[in-house]
Amino acid sequence: MKDKRGAMELSMNTIVVVVIGVTLLVLGLVFVRGLFDNLQNQMDVLFGNADNDLNQISTHDQEISLQQQVNVKQGEGATFKVWVTNLENSAGMFTIEATPSSTNNFGNKVIVDFANPEANLDVGQEIGFVTGIISDKNAPLTSGGYTINVYKDGVEYASGGFFVMVEK
Repeated sequence: MKDKRGAMELSMNTIVVVVIGVTLLVLGLVFVRGLFDNLQNQMDVLFGNADNDLNQISTHDQEISLQQQVNVKQGEGATFKVWVTNLENSAGMFTIEATPSSTNNFGNKVIVDFANPEANLDVGQEIGFVTGIISDKNAPLTSGGYTINVYKDGVEYASGGFFVMVEK
């Protein structure tokens, strides 16, 4: 009889050890996954900021310079600059606007706007129009294109485009 009780205790101890081991393994994997997700988010922010900063300090020899893609999380916002340089022989009033492309499915779930959409520029002068993107918390997890049009004294001066990528 004693052998059966000892075998039963050994069996229960083994089960308890296995359950505790599996629990610790799962908790460890969840912790590591959370670390890597957080690291990925930090890398996206840092590389986005670095791209924006490099664009800011570079010499702009084109009429318009902007990022190709801007990542934004659902329910959050992001900013970047659209650089416009007056390469013509006269000063003028520059205005900027953004319109969604024909294949853009965001509707009113993603809004692109400018802090100040007008500026007077002398010959050779450049300005970074601060561009804000706000994503609704129900925005679709996809990308959508936008066209940037710049006007000098009411006449189209330059245009460019970029994509907004909405992420979870």
